[in-house]
Amino acid sequence: MGVPPLRTRDPATWAALRRGGLLRRVERGSVLLHEGDDSDYVVLIEDGALKVVALAENGNVVVLAVRRAGDMVGDFAAVESGPRSASLVAVQRSTVVIVTAASLMGVMRARPESAFALLRATVARITEGDRRRVEFSSYEVGERIRRVLLELVCLFRAEGADDDSPVLIPLIQQDLASLASASRESTARVLRRLRARGVVRTARGRILVVHPDRL
Repeated sequence: MGVPPLRTRDPATWAALRRGGLLRRVERGSVLLHEGDDSDYVVLIEDGALKVVALAENGNVVVLAVRRAGDMVGDFAAVESGPRSASLVAVQRSTVVIVTAASLMGVMRARPESAFALLRATVARITEGDRRRVEFSSYEVGERIRRVLLELVCLFRAEGADDDSPVLIPLIQQDLASLASASRESTARVLRRLRARGVVRTARGRILVVHPDRL
């Protein structure tokens, strides 16, 4: 979540992809991609945020990542045919652009440098996953949750806001638990301690980080 989005890193590629896409506005909870589908389009996030979720064999829904405005999601299925490995769900009202695999390939042929930009985005996601695996094996649950909260604060902080300004995270506690590879009970205990210190406030479907500088 700390990696600069595609729109920032390569605005020309973003603009080229956007021109060939279909603009859609989606409400919170809308599902844009379904795990197991054979669709091959990609999603550009114009504004808002989406979470990437997968279903475990035991029936648990696992949040793999949260993607923000400026990110592209779903490119694996567009480049290599096969069923979707995860679903994509809006965590807040968002504007997205749906780009077909054919349009994506056309941009890559017309602008070979765009292929390098997409490769960098893929490498960044792999690096993010590797870092999380290191954290899961190196830190106790409280520290993992703190680190995930800090990442989410950076992701959802309003542009130009001070580092100590309150930040609203539009995720449920189970999403936070999943991102930190923690149980719901352990996450609830950590959040209770943070509430007692006045660092966070929680409401249904939202976590308000009142004092990010005290995390």
